[in-house]
Amino acid sequence: FDEIKSGRLTLQNFKVAVFPGGYAYGYKTGLAGYESTIRNYVSNGGRYYGVCAGSFYAPSTIVWDNKSYAYPLQLYKGTDVGPINDIIAWPGYAPATVNYSGDAVIGNFGSVPVMYYGGGYHTIPTDAQQGSHVFTCGTFAGSSAAGKANLVRFTFGNGKVALSTSHLE
Repeated sequence: FDEIKSGRLTLQNFKVAVFPGGYAYGYKTGLAGYESTIRNYVSNGGRYYGVCAGSFYAPSTIVWDNKSYAYPLQLYKGTDVGPINDIIAWPGYAPATVNYSGDAVIGNFGSVPVMYYGGGYHTIPTDAQQGSHVFTCGTFAGSSAAGKANLVRFTFGNGKVALSTSHLE
């Protein structure tokens, strides 16, 4: 937060801004008023990598436990929906299987176990809604989220964004 609030989030200082798991609402409140700083950084050629809560911070809207919430960062025009309680009920964590195949950038890893810790899945906006094409790089293999996007990537202005609802780290 300090790097963003102090104006250090620039292309000269950072190649990528990583927003790890934790608490998306904490990002929303802790960085209130600095969303344009992050958007400008990405739009000017920076990178944004969101993992779990960092992914949930990026869209305009999230749906959590069937309730819709507006989020101000608005890098992503799709919706993040969670939790996926038939993998494990929140706040638990468990392995989940994600299929990573067919993406020219991420690659073809096949079925990979990942840590699921209350994330969810991405809905995919149209190219017109997003302003660029959203590539689905990984999909859940089982549960009620089977076939739904776990990992997406897209351009935002001159920058690049990757969002994973599970923990790949």
